[in-house]
Amino acid sequence: MREVHFCGIRLIMKSRALVIVLDSVGCGHAPDAAVYGDAGANTLGHLFEREEGLSLPNLAALGLYEILRGLDPGFPLPSPRLHPAAWFGALRGKSAGKDTTTGHWELMGATLKKPFATFDHFPQDLVRELEQRGDVRFIGNVAASGTEILAALGAEHVNSGHPILYTSADSVLQIAAHEDPAVFGLDRLQSLCKLAREVLDERGIAIGRVIARPFFGDSPDNFQRTSNRHDYSRHPPVTCLNRLQAVGVETIGIGKIADIFADSGISHSHPTISNADGMKTIDDLWSMPTSSPTFLFANLVDFDSLYGHRRNPRGYADALMDFDHWLGEFIEKIGPDDLLIITADHGNDPYHRGTDHTRELVPVVALSAKDPELDENSFDKVSKLVERHLFPVSPVFFQTVFLGERPEGGWPDDFTIITAFNPIGAKSASDADNQTMDARLHHTLVERGLAPFRVTGASPDLRHREPGWGFSGADLRIAAELSAHFNQEAFFRIEAGRVFIHRDASGARWPLNPGNPAEVGGFFRDRLA
Repeated sequence: MREVHFCGIRLIMKSRALVIVLDSVGCGHAPDAAVYGDAGANTLGHLFEREEGLSLPNLAALGLYEILRGLDPGFPLPSPRLHPAAWFGALRGKSAGKDTTTGHWELMGATLKKPFATFDHFPQDLVRELEQRGDVRFIGNVAASGTEILAALGAEHVNSGHPILYTSADSVLQIAAHEDPAVFGLDRLQSLCKLAREVLDERGIAIGRVIARPFFGDSPDNFQRTSNRHDYSRHPPVTCLNRLQAVGVETIGIGKIADIFADSGISHSHPTISNADGMKTIDDLWSMPTSSPTFLFANLVDFDSLYGHRRNPRGYADALMDFDHWLGEFIEKIGPDDLLIITADHGNDPYHRGTDHTRELVPVVALSAKDPELDENSFDKVSKLVERHLFPVSPVFFQTVFLGERPEGGWPDDFTIITAFNPIGAKSASDADNQTMDARLHHTLVERGLAPFRVTGASPDLRHREPGWGFSGADLRIAAELSAHFNQEAFFRIEAGRVFIHRDASGARWPLNPGNPAEVGGFFRDRLA
């Protein structure tokens, strides 16, 4: 645990959390895989079944083999002794879609009910506007893989200077061009992709990513994409990253994380050019001393870009073993107060037909995870594990709005709000039980002469409500005693009109976020619904 001071407020928070996304490392087709044409896809299962010598002992010690055996009782490899702090499971995506952006956004708590737009080719009016505003003429405008498009149109591009426009089964608008300024140039390509993002947003076309795909070479025999790819994502809804930033957590993106989230909720970004570079960056950043609570969020993309899409199972298996070898050394640097989570964003079975992502369950293995005990294991459980680790109270508290009738004499500048509903340890308290405990809390407050008035805490959409009681005249010790007596995780204190979350009488407190979770503070009057 670490004590820090943020905006003059004393905070007690755990130090570090790290999430590593092994891009596309799925573990078996999702229940709705057939809808996506992916019935039978199983990235990890097929690799273990068909690639000789594949062994991942360090991931296995965190529970990976147990996950795979739970999905397929015939999984052949025995599990080693599990790490004593291991936690593991298989996650199912709730969002509509199987692309990188959708997967990462849901991992951070933003579930998409409507899928991003996909195209076989882009409408001519859109293409004309991009050409006119970008002063270019496109070739292509087809759906193809990156290697296919360079083989088919790379030479024409080099000869003409016209950029290549293409897409895939994912929600992407991709533009490929040669890095040599004599042909097109990297700066010009990136400017054109920025423009494409602006045009799509202006038109309300919900394409997840615009991707700059630079390459070099002078013939189809040696055309090769470079590491200077850049993604221009649609701006995400509020995510775990914004909520962490709002209370002083430093959020660090490694790899293409900042691109995927359009820099939203990212304090610092460290782009990488390969898995090896990403692992070195994680190592370097983890070894640096920090003065504030820190969340590192990393994406290792080679599994997907080099081996999944290119249907190279041997390369995929070797890349997994390279990561596992690195993990065996890195895991020694994880302390008892650190959280490590390793998961994925979708599948990309190198044995599956086509060259696109596959709709799969994904594994999640962790050290020091405090399970939020959700009924379903969906992707967004990762964000809840992170928030549970970095905050000693549930992040749901930070989203609370209030309902209540103005007390006689007006709202006090200083008062406490406590509920007796849904005590800790009661997964689903009945309405009758909640009403009984609410009446007991009211009786206790009246008995102590605290003149309670009704205040109800609610979710922002007002669908979930927990009636409570406000009261003045009690110090922090008494408020904490009452909260503990009624088995509550935390309670609210309004101090000079500002709302703070307390867990106990220690004095550690957290400011309630205002309407924009990216800001800090929050006055009670602003949270009255």
